[in-house]
Amino acid sequence: MGAAERVVPRFLERAGLDLIAAGRSFGGRVASLAAAQAHFAGVIAFSYPLRDSAELRTRHWPEIGCPVLIVNGEEDEVADPGELRRRLPLLRDGRLVLLPGAGHDLAPVLAQALDEAARFARRLGP
Repeated sequence: MGAAERVVPRFLERAGLDLIAAGRSFGGRVASLAAAQAHFAGVIAFSYPLRDSAELRTRHWPEIGCPVLIVNGEEDEVADPGELRRRLPLLRDGRLVLLPGAGHDLAPVLAQALDEAARFARRLGP
């Protein structure tokens, strides 16, 4: 069991089930792992990390029942955009946004990343 998996029980203890769980990199993976165990309104993962273990890091995706937004840089050195596209169908309701000019650090395109997250949240909201 990796570090992300060990954090999930504590995350679930503190999380409300009607929330949009979000995080960047490791935090996005934790949010997605938690969403595979509990029902959330949605998940937003910024700079989702795949590294060399894409299969392991997405194995839980079919168990996520809520909408998921993944926002990554087109030049993310931690997650190959092509691999993210190939794995996206594992999500029941997944959307991938690749931002040009950004790597794993989304700081150069932060406003655009947050705009995508706001649109996603409005779509889920009452």
